[in-house]
Amino acid sequence: MKNLKLGVRLGLGFGLMMLILAIVTVIGIARLGDQNRTTAQISTNLYPKSNASQELAYAAGDSSRIVRNLILLTDEKAIASNRAGLDKNRALAEEKMAVLEKLVDTDDARVLLTKLKADRTAFYAFTDKVVAQAVQGQKAEAQATLYGPEYQTQVSYLATLADMVKLQDVNIRAGGNRAQEVYQQSTLILSITAVIGALLGL
Repeated sequence: MKNLKLGVRLGLGFGLMMLILAIVTVIGIARLGDQNRTTAQISTNLYPKSNASQELAYAAGDSSRIVRNLILLTDEKAIASNRAGLDKNRALAEEKMAVLEKLVDTDDARVLLTKLKADRTAFYAFTDKVVAQAVQGQKAEAQATLYGPEYQTQVSYLATLADMVKLQDVNIRAGGNRAQEVYQQSTLILSITAVIGALLGL
């Protein structure tokens, strides 16, 4: 190296530095791509599924409250208002179920979604029966139905919803951890590359 002319040595050094810069750039772009994909997965898939699961759980819990209220209410306006609330919850549930059907992409979530849809059908049939008895003034019968064997359909539906919420929470936490890992790996790789470049430039 000492026998090389100064211009050649400078040229080789500059070429080496450009090569290192190109390597750093390629690595940086690749890691940024990983970061972008992970972030997109969280924002367009994991978070919407988590939100939809929580909204479904809220709608089911509120619907259960409304059904109990309808047994107690006698005022026609109050009954109509609560029935409208029940319809609103069902519309919300349909919307959020459609989100899950579109975005669910793992085997365990698909199995859970299938069970959720079956449990929802049974829960709706149960609540429809209680509501029909309540609005017809059959309060005792409605109460007997509400706390009879068919009450298990509500228990099952809420339990499956809880499982779906839990699964999506686990997935979104895993996505966050993945994003953090990608960031840490990117920082480490770029730091090592920079150090190597500095040493070669000496």
